[in-house]
Amino acid sequence: MARKNSDNTLLTLAIVVAIISIIGFLLVLVPKFTGYQVDTDQATTSVEIASNVVITFTISTVNWGPGFVNVGQLGATLDTNESTIPVEGALAGTWDRLATGDGLTGGFILVNEGNEKVSLELAALNVGSNAANFIGGTNPVFEMKVVEDASEPGTACTTPGIDFGVYKSVLVSPTVSACGVFEWDDGGANSDQLEIHTKIFIPNDALSGTRTATIVATGTKV
Repeated sequence: MARKNSDNTLLTLAIVVAIISIIGFLLVLVPKFTGYQVDTDQATTSVEIASNVVITFTISTVNWGPGFVNVGQLGATLDTNESTIPVEGALAGTWDRLATGDGLTGGFILVNEGNEKVSLELAALNVGSNAANFIGGTNPVFEMKVVEDASEPGTACTTPGIDFGVYKSVLVSPTVSACGVFEWDDGGANSDQLEIHTKIFIPNDALSGTRTATIVATGTKV
């Protein structure tokens, strides 16, 4: 009788051990099926925005067309800062940019199309060492100036150069210091567009012929 009880006890213990083992096994498996286990990992995405300095003339031609100084006049002034030919030029000469030239008014338009602020300098090529060599005659003038484009909101030149807004002879100095900081369109309040004007005085004793100057704008990252 004692042995039978002992056997029953051993059997009970064996059953308990088996049940515990099964429960332990199930506890290991359950998280795999229920998602109770958590794991994390990371990935990255990156992009580099390269510096890009680009200035572009969107209006790159000023052509006054043919004309001459009227008899009795010392000369004629052609100024792109006027809406058409200025009164002095209209009285003193026969040039008519709208009718016989490029059909435009105003000056050159220069746009900062890059993603950097730049300083701006201007120079004129093909003009020789002075206006007399380029235009000829008595006391000729060839000048340039840079101003804000009135058709654009905001300010494009936030740090004007020493020559900003005033006419300066491009024949006396090799370059015109136009703008210390020429803005780009970064989505803010600033503009990215400037207007460049030229003024030419043609004396009545200048020789006939076509005069062509190349305006060079140089932008340097600041």
